[in-house]
Amino acid sequence: MFENTNLIEIPRLPFLPAKHLAPGLKVCEINLAYSISPSPSFQASRFTVDPDCSSPPEQHEVHEMWFISEGKGKLYYDNQEFQIEQNDFVYFQPNKLHQVINDGSKMMVIFSIWWSY
Repeated sequence: MFENTNLIEIPRLPFLPAKHLAPGLKVCEINLAYSISPSPSFQASRFTVDPDCSSPPEQHEVHEMWFISEGKGKLYYDNQEFQIEQNDFVYFQPNKLHQVINDGSKMMVIFSIWWSY
């Protein structure tokens, strides 16, 4: 067990204000730009998807990874359907269509990290 003798605070990263991008979908981007110097070459967020709700289908020019922290649902990726659940970590190549649908009974909590080369 570690003993905190220096009394320094853990470096917590703040979230930007939540955005409601679709019914039952809330996204909170992590404020990395003003929290870490120099600014990292990636961005990150936490988003939630209520039961019987989904993210809009999207594709973009960045690489992206999702960590499913809570819940389960369907992932549509590159014209295929997959079941995803808590503790899954998935990766999306640039310009590949992806969408999550919460078909479970609990809210899904997903952490996203994206970057470009």
